[in-house]
Parts: sequence; C-alpha cells; structure tokens
Amino acid sequence: MSSIEIIRIRTVADKQKKAMKWLLEIVPTLWVTPYLKEAVICQGLSAPTDLSVLLRWDEIELHDCGSDSAVIITEGLKAFGLVNYTIWPILESFQSGSACMNQLQGKGLDVTQPSDTATRIRKKRKT
Repeated sequence: MSSIEIIRIRTVADKQKKAMKWLLEIVPTLWVTPYLKEAVICQGLSAPTDLSVLLRWDEIELHDCGSDSAVIITEGLKAFGLVNYTIWPILESFQSGSACMNQLQGKGLDVTQPSDTATRIRKKRKT
C-alpha cells in the first residue's frame, strides 16, 4: 500500500527561515529509508510562513503513529511553530501522459473529449 504523510507547520517569518534551514538539513538524509519514494518541501501560497513536508511511501503500511522519518520531522519542527501531522493512504494514482489516458480508458471513462468542468468552476468563482 502507498501512503503520503503530510507534516505542516504554521510559524512566523523569522522562525520560518530557521525551520526551512533545518528541513533542508534533515530531509535529504531520509533517502536511506527503505520504501521512501519522494520527499517534498512546500511553502504556503496564501500564507508564505507555512511550510509542509510530504513523504510518499510505496509498499509499506503506515500506522497511526506514522513513519520514523515523520516522527523526527514532526518533533523537530515543534521548536519553530504549530505542527500538524496526517497520513493519507493513496486510493488512486494517475501519471501524466499516455499511461494516464490508458488507465482512465481502462476504467471505462471517455478521455477523448475535453472537460469543461474547470471552466465552469472558474466562472462560478468570479461571480
């Protein structure tokens, strides 16, 4: 089973820089961990002092307490602000390009016609 662990921190500007520096030291060391497929550090668009770390795991079942890597990150970030941790089991995963098209067609979905759903949502937001 694949899962994504999300560790979010809400902090203030001076602590955000320190938290980011700490993450840039810790996250690259995670690659010795088996089954870790991806580690991503993100910054909040509407709240730039917010940071998130996403850990994507393949072929491992995570329990409520999470991975050792997530525990290390979560505990370390507490020194910089409010931390939130969640685990998200991946139900479906779609890759870009023809592999995704084949996967959708295999589910009986018509992928030859462009969808106007995004356009309708954008128009509704403007009103």
